[in-house]
Formats: sequence, C-alpha cells, structure tokens
Amino acid sequence: MNEAAIDVLHSALPATDFAPSDGLEIEGQSIAAVLAPEDPEALSRALTQLSVQGLPALVRGGGTRMGFGNLPDEANVVISTERLAGVRRYEPDDGVVEASSGTSLAEVRRVVHECGWELPLDAGGAGSTVGGAIATAAYGPRCLAFGPVRRNVLGLEIVHASGTLTKCGGRVVKNVTGYDLAKLYTGSLGTLGVISGAWLRLQPKPRAVEVRVSEYSESETALKEGLAVSRRGSARAAVLLSPEVARRVGLQHSLAASWVLLVEFAGEESECIHDAKWFEKECHGTSPESASGDPALGWIDRVRDELSTTPRDSGVRVRIATLPTKLGACVRPLAKAGALTTVDPGLGLVFADFPSPNAQALGEGANQLKQIVEVARSAAEASDGALVFESLPTQAKRGFDVFGETASPQLEIMRRLKHEYDPDRLLNPGRFVGGI
Repeated sequence: MNEAAIDVLHSALPATDFAPSDGLEIEGQSIAAVLAPEDPEALSRALTQLSVQGLPALVRGGGTRMGFGNLPDEANVVISTERLAGVRRYEPDDGVVEASSGTSLAEVRRVVHECGWELPLDAGGAGSTVGGAIATAAYGPRCLAFGPVRRNVLGLEIVHASGTLTKCGGRVVKNVTGYDLAKLYTGSLGTLGVISGAWLRLQPKPRAVEVRVSEYSESETALKEGLAVSRRGSARAAVLLSPEVARRVGLQHSLAASWVLLVEFAGEESECIHDAKWFEKECHGTSPESASGDPALGWIDRVRDELSTTPRDSGVRVRIATLPTKLGACVRPLAKAGALTTVDPGLGLVFADFPSPNAQALGEGANQLKQIVEVARSAAEASDGALVFESLPTQAKRGFDVFGETASPQLEIMRRLKHEYDPDRLLNPGRFVGGI
C-alpha cells in the first residue's frame, strides 16, 4: 500500500470527505481510507486526486452486494456514496424522479408512493441504494412486470476515474439523442465510472394487489403452471420456492410439498380478481398463511430480501439464466444436490443456494466447493444456460471468474471500453467479467 499517496490524499481533501478505515477489509483487500463526498463536485475532486496519486478504489453504495463480482486486483480506498443522498426532483405529472446515487430505494419508494407511483427497481435489502441497484442491475421478483433495470433508467450522472463529471440520457426518452450510454453503465459494477445521480421512470401504483400460493409434489407440473400464471395479464411476480426457501420467508406448506408457487397479481381490481380466481381454479391456489416473519412485509418483498442476503450456509449462490422451456433440465441436478432453489419461470431464472459443508448431499470439507461448481455447471450445460456465481467465499474466488466462460468478441469490446473510460484501472479493477 502506498502510504505516502494516502497521506497526500488526506491533505488534499476536506476532513469531512476522508476517514481512516480502521482495519477495514473488503474482498481480500486492506482498505486504508473511506472517501464519502457530499455532492457530485466533491466526488469529482476526490476521483481527480485518486487519479493523480494512482490509487485504485472500490465503489460502495449501501454495501448489500459488495460480495458480487470477482476479487479486485488491488484497492487502497473505498468511495462511499452514503452522503450522495436525497431525492433531487420528483415530477409526479410526468412519472419521473431524479435521485442521488446514495439514496436508499426505500426512501424513493416512500416519496413516490405518496402521489400514486411506484419505483420499478426491485432490488432487496434495507440498505439498497439507487446507484447500487443500477450498477449491479439487481434482480427482484417483480422484474417480471417492471422489466430489467436498464429499461427504467432514463438518464445518469457519472463521474469518471479522471474526475470528469458527465451526463447521459435525460428526464424523458424524447430528450435522448445518440447512443443510450445509460444502458452501458447499467450493470457494469462501477468499472466505467461512479454513478452520482439518476433519472428514473416510474410506474403507476396498482389499484389492487392479490397474492396466492400453491404447492406441488413434482417439478414438471410446478414449472408448467408457474410459466402459465406468469403470462397472465396482472401477474407482477411468480416464483417457485423449494421448501426450505419457503420456510425462510415464512410460508406454511405441507410436508409433501417439493415446490411452493407464490404469485402476486397487481393492477386494476377486476383483472386481479379474475386472474386470482383463475389461479385458484386451475392451480388449486389459496391465500398464503404465515408461519413466521414480519406480517407488515409483503410476501414478494420477503422473497426479494431473501435473495439479497448472503447465503447462510456455504456462502455460495448461483444464478442460471435459460429459456423457460428448459428450466426442468436446470433444476434437476440442483435438487439432487440439495440446493435451496428459487425459480422465476417467466424470466427463465434459477437461483440456488448450496447447503453447508457438513451436508451429506455434497460431501464435506475442501471438496465441497469443487462439487458445487461441478453441479452448477452441469445444471447450466443441461439447460444451455448462462451461469454466474452471485455469492462465493473470498478464498474461493482466487483465480476464479464468477461470470463463467468469458471468451467472446463482446469481451474484447468491453475491455476496450474499460481502457477508454478508465485507462489506469482505478475503479473496481478486476471485478467485472473477464477480470475487467
């Protein structure tokens, strides 16, 4: 670590923007200082100083997904967006909102709900922020209706590694000309620039919400009916939960259940009731009963928050994206290995947490990780799916790309973009696909 450069950085920045880290370690990196600028201009000055001193940095929002991505090549400093907080502008007549990147999603939701809108960013976790949700393109079960994160980002304010403050997009789609760079930054894990603010598209708050649940003893019927209900007009979220996941979110179910299908219908009251009654008739659906958990927290919110937490057992979570028609081939090897599985049939997504090292299904000790990787890869290969390790213990990431196979023409384009936007590799170096 370049202690002299850290000292120069300390003297160059306001005392309110710089704090010693007190032994902080993130993803195997010993952090010397945390920078917390209070506005985009202060962020620009901080990044300019980092560039001058050649100090690589990790970018942190709410910290809920700091474990996502490859191990950083090097990092001496953390750039925190915690003070870049607040709703800057809210225009309910147009259904748009501008917020600083460190603003919690919960705060934006609270503000827009008051005038009949909802925020279509469905990342979970109490600390999730606007910038973090965009940088990681975070999934939530309501993406079935909301769409991917990039669809709901109208414009971004970005500070590059050089300290240059830029903007792309705008408050309405018709204001955008040229390339839609907001989509480039979305999901790039902060490797191209630090998000300092965003214009977001809102969606009308539904007039009615109905939640139903059904149980299945085998996968084929569960997946078939899960896909069918996800295509109903008012289906906002439809997820299949393995029994242990259902228990963790507080859902009661019978001992014979192999899958629990949880569905949220939302929209006009007549359509919601119509679809809920269809589900009751065709899929034997009922209203869910709570075994535990906060009754004030919605059922889909509980699933969303469960998917945002670090896995409780082995610390391993994988995500496999495939065609909805190939989900059966994907879940079979995962179920055999005892994985705790959540399936989004409508989007063709499978999330699997793996059991603790003493679980007999996967063996014990040092061989467990190797077996988990083999199981995950076999599930992805069987379904022609794309595999990502969303969570992995730090020691297991060494020499390992959590994004899987990376040899492609697109990767070379991404490397060139990284070189163009961050030639000295100062922002989250190595964290993205292919070690970008």
